[in-house]
Amino acid sequence: MHEDDEKIKENDTERGYEQRDVSYAPYVRWVAGLFLFTGVAVLTSLIVFKVMVRLTPAPVPGSSAAVSQELPPQPRLQAHPALDLLLYKRAEDAQLNSYGWVNRQEGIVRIPVGLALDIIAKQGLPELPPSLRPQATEKETYHNELTNHVR
Repeated sequence: MHEDDEKIKENDTERGYEQRDVSYAPYVRWVAGLFLFTGVAVLTSLIVFKVMVRLTPAPVPGSSAAVSQELPPQPRLQAHPALDLLLYKRAEDAQLNSYGWVNRQEGIVRIPVGLALDIIAKQGLPELPPSLRPQATEKETYHNELTNHVR
């Protein structure tokens, strides 16, 4: 240690805080280096771009791709997706809110959703026959037994 450092430490402990300032030189050099590096990177990118533009051949004016007006095979991109969505929602709403046949031969009909909800609210859901009820797994059975013992 230098004698100056010992002096500074003694003075600092007497006053309760450090007396000298932080050196800003390393920070200024770092920021300057960052700007220099960024400038070099931008200039390099511009030079590479200009070289690549010159090396790229110009498109042939009468190429077959430019002249051909044939549509590509299905599926194609939607020309008007917002309109397609609107038409789809309207058709879906019309089907959900109207009567119609699902299967005329078996006598299965479609009723509006609101009416179906009202009917279920008044009558409740029908019971499933035992053959269609899901069977409890071994883990669920064990869990049910544990919860019944705790109660």
